[in-house]
Amino acid sequence: MEKNEVDTRTAGSKPATVVITFPDKTTAEVPVTVKVLKGTLNPIEDIGSTMAGKYAPTTQTITTEVGVMPDAKAAISNKEALPAGTTYSFPTPPDVSKPGKRDVVVRITYPDKSTEHETTQLTVLKSITRYCSTDMAGQYVPTTQTITTEVGVMPDAKAAISNKEALPAGTTYSFTTPPDVSKPGKRDVVVRITYPDKSTEHETTQLTVLKASQDTAATNMAGKYVPTTQTITTEVGVMPDAKSGHFQIKRLFLLERLIVSQHHLMFLSQASEMW
Repeated sequence: MEKNEVDTRTAGSKPATVVITFPDKTTAEVPVTVKVLKGTLNPIEDIGSTMAGKYAPTTQTITTEVGVMPDAKAAISNKEALPAGTTYSFPTPPDVSKPGKRDVVVRITYPDKSTEHETTQLTVLKSITRYCSTDMAGQYVPTTQTITTEVGVMPDAKAAISNKEALPAGTTYSFTTPPDVSKPGKRDVVVRITYPDKSTEHETTQLTVLKASQDTAATNMAGKYVPTTQTITTEVGVMPDAKSGHFQIKRLFLLERLIVSQHHLMFLSQASEMW
């Protein structure tokens, strides 16, 4: 079920929280995004009073390089579906002073002066001029990958760099600030790459902290499973079904560590039927 009803009176991307209730009555809350499209089957009176209520912009990731401000218009992938005269801007100019990935908000202003906001991801690449640098940080380009750990387990910063073999021997990796692994969730972490010549650079990636497999919370179902979500789509005026997020449930303990008994076999059989 949804913790709070989603506002489907206007089109756009809306945040929501889905409450998952397991068979043993324990619960877990998961954030999702609901995309409300312009409805045709269930029109609501006065919804179309502004252009912001009639149109549904869709976003795409954008890329720039250090020192170059991107065009906000590039973040909207369906500009041809929006009315002529629509303009695009950043309410807050994005930080392009250093490489990395960050979320940016784009303001869409329609000809009737109504507005809406959409969020997308901006990737800032190293400036081409850096490759003329004489230090190693200017000569090499680390690439990042997402990393995963469990509650209470500090990950290895080295795991965040996917092309370590392309970097010089003796390069070291560390977190500029130790990441928070006290609770499950996703968060950005910054990795410092230190080259043999002592030059450094920083890369940002995403850390996923899973519930601990041996955690005492694993005595109930909410502690054993980690729901993952996907975006839900509906129409204006139509309340979506919380189940349509297609949650995928992952076991956080190894099956070979289970003491297999008739009770466990019955539980596993029932669980497979449920999911």
